[in-house]
Amino acid sequence: MRKGVFGLLISTLAGCSFMYPHADLPPEKAAKEIINAVSPQTHVLVSPPGLGIGATVLNQADLTDITKDLMRYCANTGGVPLYYQAEDNSLFAGNEGFVCRSKSQNLLTFAVSLRAKHNLTVLERRSAVDSSFDQTVIDWGYLSPQQRAELNRQEREKAEAERRELQRIASNKTKSVGDSVCKDQGSIRYQGTVEQVAGDKIKVFVERASFINAPGLRPGGFQQQYHWVNYWDVFGCE
Repeated sequence: MRKGVFGLLISTLAGCSFMYPHADLPPEKAAKEIINAVSPQTHVLVSPPGLGIGATVLNQADLTDITKDLMRYCANTGGVPLYYQAEDNSLFAGNEGFVCRSKSQNLLTFAVSLRAKHNLTVLERRSAVDSSFDQTVIDWGYLSPQQRAELNRQEREKAEAERRELQRIASNKTKSVGDSVCKDQGSIRYQGTVEQVAGDKIKVFVERASFINAPGLRPGGFQQQYHWVNYWDVFGCE
């Protein structure tokens, strides 16, 4: 994934430590002070608690300086900035930014979002259990390693469920002579050709066997043979 301005700045500032004048302020107030100091002409919209602050920073140099200061603020309040970028198919596609993870508390203290290259939003965590903040950060595109692993697990399970459903549908279709059919047993897939049909029974010449997750590998000891099976016990395959 190509990193935007936030990713590059995090790499540049990693390991740096600064004396910082805003370290005693909460994140949103500190962000407002930073924006006002760097870009006095930029209007800062202060939303009700839980919605963050926003600003449209048109000057790229100002935006870069504001981003650097927000990262320094993170570092000087005991945090580590972690870059994120939203997936192309997500609600906030094109969004990027960083979250600040507290080293001592091991939780995110605030998040920064940049949309359409100029629209900056800063949102702070208001309590240790702030589900609204957590969900907003996920919507923006940040996932912790644990959340990413869980999402991958869910996607694998969904893909497996869809595969099984397609097999079920294919299995319920009647078979004809010449059809290529398969049957999965454990980690092995057996493939053959229908040679005879007798009511619900079909005679299959089992031609080959392979591992489901590694089709190029063949299990040892396999021998070609004929089997009579119910037509719904196998599914059509290439």
